[in-house]
Formats: sequence, C-alpha cells, structure tokens
Amino acid sequence: MSRPGFESQELNENASFGDLATRRLSRGLTVNEVAIAIRVSVSHVFAIEEGRFEDLPGSIYARQYIKSYADLMDLDANELLEAYSIKTKVVNEKQEKFLKSLPTGATRHVAPGVMIRRFFIFGGLILAGTILLWQAISIIIAPKLDISSPEPRLVTASKEIEVHGVTVSGARATINGQPVLVDENGAFSKHVTLSGGVNILRIEARTRYSRTAVLERQIFVRP
Repeated sequence: MSRPGFESQELNENASFGDLATRRLSRGLTVNEVAIAIRVSVSHVFAIEEGRFEDLPGSIYARQYIKSYADLMDLDANELLEAYSIKTKVVNEKQEKFLKSLPTGATRHVAPGVMIRRFFIFGGLILAGTILLWQAISIIIAPKLDISSPEPRLVTASKEIEVHGVTVSGARATINGQPVLVDENGAFSKHVTLSGGVNILRIEARTRYSRTAVLERQIFVRP
C-alpha cells in the first residue's frame, strides 16, 4: 500500500530507474553483488530500481547511492539525479498538500525511518537518564561494607588480630585511618596489633563521590 503523498504514477522523465535493473540483469549481476559494489544495503538497491525514494535515507545519501549505481552500470548519472529531483519534488509537494488537508490535531503519518530514529533517540535519553540517576544515588548512598572478622565485642588474650571485610570494587578502605588494599572483588584484610584492655577498630569505606560507610568493632584484650 502506498503511503499518503507517495503515489506511484508515471512522471515525464527521460531517465528511468528501471534501466538500472535492466542493465544489471543484462550483465548477469545480482542485487547482492551490486549492493556490495556500491556499499549499500540490498533493500536500498531495490528501492532505487523501483523508484521508492521514500525508503532511502536523506537526500544527500540517496543522491550518492543513485550516482554510484549509475556509474557502475555506465548510465548517465546526471539524468537519473535530475529524474530523482523531479520525482521527490512532486512527492514532497503532494505530501505537504496532504498534511495541510488534515484537521487540526489529527494524527499524521510518520515514516518508519523517522519512527526508528525517534525510538533510538528516546532510548538513548532514557539510558543517559538512568546512568545519571545511578551516579546520583551512588553519591547519596554509602557503599556496602561488611566485616566477617573480628566479630563484635570480641574478648581475646591475643594482642594481634586479622581484620577481614568486603566492600564494593574500587572503594577505598581504612582501619583506624590506615589505608587497606581492596582487591578487584572488593575484599580486604589487614593485620592489626592490639593493646591491653579495650580496643576500638573503626573501619571505613567510600568511593570517589559517595558518603563514607563506617563500622566499628570493640575488642577487649585480657591481661
């Protein structure tokens, strides 16, 4: 079915785009071979041969495709380009007339190519917004921080202890202000020397822009 404004009627053109198909067939070339030679899609080759210019990209690309095809077939590219200009002018005028005839607020036809471009633009905006939202959340919320050892309120006779924990990959961790190496999985560990009596271990973790996650462990060393 033809689109509104894209009527398939004969135009008074000296050049015919059907000549391209005739010349291609006389040379024993397939549509796929032509598409490879002029570096366009097979659907665009068919669109050129059948004069379906509404299925081609913008005018600049369409004219380049037509010229490349004409040169490949040793046809007069200027005649075909002139015929393209005549036909697209007529089509554009009819489409504009059709759109003007629509009642105010009526739904207007949108070409598939335009709809696809709008879809990708809209999808890109959603993706960009999601990324920005995630970054904003990362700034507001402190990173995950878990300590597997030592356990809370530990009582021990040893003056040495191993601290094991996990945070997010890329975070910076410290124990009582001393930096701790965090591996690619977010895990970290550090040997800590204790003193007699009550010891407070303050473990912190943060990413570049986030808040700081803080956990404390109280350890009592018996005499």
